[in-house]
Amino acid sequence: MLGIDLSQILLHLFNTVLLFAGLYFLLYKPVLAFMKKREAYYQELDEKAEAKLKSAEEQETAYKEKMSQLDVEMEAKRQQMNADLDQEREARTSEARQEAESILEKARTEARREREQILENVQGDITLMVEDAAQKILVKTSVGGSYDSFLDEVEGSTSDGEQ
Repeated sequence: MLGIDLSQILLHLFNTVLLFAGLYFLLYKPVLAFMKKREAYYQELDEKAEAKLKSAEEQETAYKEKMSQLDVEMEAKRQQMNADLDQEREARTSEARQEAESILEKARTEARREREQILENVQGDITLMVEDAAQKILVKTSVGGSYDSFLDEVEGSTSDGEQ
């Protein structure tokens, strides 16, 4: 017939099946096992990454919550500190006003005392000046009268001698 030997075809068919069986056991199964192992490894990495991401998101949420609580606490403390500062400022201002009033009152008292002392000194000086002026006027009138009478006598004697 055409020169086809059935035994040769069966032999080639057997070799092909043997080759596929050998390749299946030697290559396909190990490669398939390696691929499954690799897929499992990456799946595990993916799960771990998702778990870490979820944990990080939870921590971030907790952190944001704590930060908002801290902001509220800081604002409350800031308001308390401002209130305390206002009270302290008011207290010091009040103390300063009281001290200023005390100083002014002392200054007024001292000024009154000095004024009274000056008035007493001036009144004494005025009295002395008036007494001194009166004494000088008296001396002048008595001296002036003596002087005038002396001049009158001198004039009289000169006029008597010439006549």
